[in-house]
Amino acid sequence: KIGILSIGPAGEGRMAAANISVKDPDGTIRSLGRGGLGAVMGSKRIKYITIDDTDGPGVQIGDQERFKAAAKVFSKAVVSHPVSGESLKLYGTDVLVNIMNEAGALPTQNFRFGQFAGHEKISGETVKETIESRKGNPSHICHRGCVIRCSQVYNDKEGRYVTSGFEYESIWALGADCCIDNLDHIAEADNIMDDLGIDSIKRVE
Repeated sequence: KIGILSIGPAGEGRMAAANISVKDPDGTIRSLGRGGLGAVMGSKRIKYITIDDTDGPGVQIGDQERFKAAAKVFSKAVVSHPVSGESLKLYGTDVLVNIMNEAGALPTQNFRFGQFAGHEKISGETVKETIESRKGNPSHICHRGCVIRCSQVYNDKEGRYVTSGFEYESIWALGADCCIDNLDHIAEADNIMDDLGIDSIKRVE
């Protein structure tokens, strides 16, 4: 049950789009993207960092009761909001695909256009239906204590794990922006990029 932060070949090669990968409570990959953090580790020749909190004192909270009261107020505000409490839990961040397409702001054909003809095939609604039909998890906790649950676990047609944290940005970057409307192809590309430690969102000019 130790924490692991690691880089892949992208970080070793000091690529500008290199991630640092971490484990979520289920042991699946989560990525620290943006900014090429994996390249920073690679430049120091650090391939991984482990964290073992055995016998660790933990975070010392000055006033437990006030902290709990504040956390309760904050959580209630998040859960009661129609976006963070309903839409994100139901459809994840990919709920934005149809919204952004309608607004003419969905990155398409390398940002040349703001609308994509196949947007419904890669929308949050379609992602949810696909995940449920394959016995995946459309509302997954990516870290302890999360009240939004906007993450999910995406399986292939045989019910085998492909990727998790199937985010809006990754779906437009690998989907609409490349004119790809097949969720399985996008998910597989996301899986490969996780393996290599490459940010699926960051664009390197």
